Amino acid sequence: MSSSFFLKKEIIEKKQRFLLSDLFEDDLIILVVSLEALESPLDICSYLPSLANKGYFLKNEHDLKYKCPSDILVNWYRGKKKINIQKATNLVYQTDYSKKLYTNYLKSLDHHLIRFHLIYQIIENHLTDLFNSEFDKILDNYSNDLVTKNNFIESINKVRNERENIRKVLKEIKPNDGTFEKSMLVGLKRDCREFLDQYGVEEKTDLGDLLYDIRNILVHNYREVKDRELILLNDIIFEFEIMINYLMIKNP
Repeated sequence: MSSSFFLKKEIIEKKQRFLLSDLFEDDLIILVVSLEALESPLDICSYLPSLANKGYFLKNEHDLKYKCPSDILVNWYRGKKKINIQKATNLVYQTDYSKKLYTNYLKSLDHHLIRFHLIYQIIENHLTDLFNSEFDKILDNYSNDLVTKNNFIESINKVRNERENIRKVLKEIKPNDGTFEKSMLVGLKRDCREFLDQYGVEEKTDLGDLLYDIRNILVHNYREVKDRELILLNDIIFEFEIMINYLMIKNP
């Protein structure tokens, strides 16, 4: 997707009729929107996370082909006459970084380690917002003599627990049964457990715990990751990306 225009029933130039196939390349994908169905002008950038979960990205200067394990997106969405997209309402999506992630980075970088790092930054942004919010509440309670000094210190230590905070952020990921996102969530947990089992990590069920453990291995022990494990790792990162896209259309 590179530009917007009003689609007419026919395009006639100097008494010659043209088809869209005469004007664009054969592999072009056109997003057709009914302006009558919209309550306000369409800002396509507000829908990029939802479109990304269908395998669609804005066209840019990078000719990178979007990689999808086992044609998962093709099997779910290609060939359908209509797709439903949702507006990104998560406040984190309003940051410059989040917008660059969808307009540039995800379409220009395909190394699994880089993609994981870029996507994980969305989690880091949520963690920062969560810490600031809870810290302000704790400080306000202490300033108003609502808690003792010892309780104040304990509360500060608790709010700094990164693993616990990741659980809080990712608990918002609750896709409905039978949806593409639900199947990706089930697959993500399964693949994370399989990957972590090879490193002797205690089995867990919470998504926050699983991704935090994956993050620790990739940051601190990536040198130990074997080539034969990269296919599974790529699946994990793809499924993680789908979950972050889903999180962007939610408003925690």
